[in-house]
Amino acid sequence: DKIFTRLGAQDNIVMGKSTFMMEMDDVASVLKNATPKSLVVLDELGRGTSTLDGMAIAKATLLFILKQVRCLTMTATHYRPLALELQSIPKVSAKFMSCLTGPNEHRVSFLYKLTPGVSPKSFGLNVALMAGINQEVF
Repeated sequence: DKIFTRLGAQDNIVMGKSTFMMEMDDVASVLKNATPKSLVVLDELGRGTSTLDGMAIAKATLLFILKQVRCLTMTATHYRPLALELQSIPKVSAKFMSCLTGPNEHRVSFLYKLTPGVSPKSFGLNVALMAGINQEVF
């Protein structure tokens, strides 16, 4: 009946709304308006606040959608502990975008291949090095 998306980042400072507040406004709208016949697409819930708060908000939101709204939902998260926890729920199908690392493990090639399961590790430091951040920083 409806498609709800929360992707990207934006703010409305003139209206006093931070990026995180805009994200929460969008999530509130999804939770109030989605039905079992809706499609919900959420990208990186909770990224605009602390890790613990963000992960708690993402988990609570996804569990609410799963148990109360019961609609088809696609979400992306960098919270690996959350992905590991949620993959044990029967109606959840965890997938990740696979990649290859070189012999020195510093470079990573993203394959854009959807793979069953949860990513085996984070590649944040790899990407930081590829972006040119000096290894001495780490």
